[in-house]
Amino acid sequence: MEAHYDRILMFVIVLLLIVWILNGLRKWLMTDPVTLPDFPLINEEIEDHPAVQLLEEEGYEVVGGKVRIPLAFISNQDMVYSRLYIDFVAMSEDETYLVKVAKRRASLTFTGPEIRDKLLPYLLMYPACAGLLYVDCEQGNIRRIVLADHEDYTEDVF
Repeated sequence: MEAHYDRILMFVIVLLLIVWILNGLRKWLMTDPVTLPDFPLINEEIEDHPAVQLLEEEGYEVVGGKVRIPLAFISNQDMVYSRLYIDFVAMSEDETYLVKVAKRRASLTFTGPEIRDKLLPYLLMYPACAGLLYVDCEQGNIRRIVLADHEDYTEDVF
């Protein structure tokens, strides 16, 4: 009679082990293989640039240099590659900001569609960042760009 209980106990243990392994395998298969960290990777090498001095004058601490973010897309079964660049990573009062430096040949007019097209990918890629700083060294100004919550809208845009 005692052998009968040993078989039942072994069957229950093996059954629980199989359920545990299958559950772990299911969770592993269902996870998103490409996950970005909440904050950008920090490149310790910070090149000397007028934007760094401008940011420091405005009270920001530049903590990271240029970061290259590789991207891959599938288009009709073809793999297409691209990349995004973050020029610097800066901090102010425990808030992390992505920094883009204005380019002469690709100036930004700061309309809604242009901000959406040129800067939204950065804001969506790292939602835990406080925002994006757009540095124009020629004009000597810094624009802080933050994605607004729907409660922040002052007019009915829908």
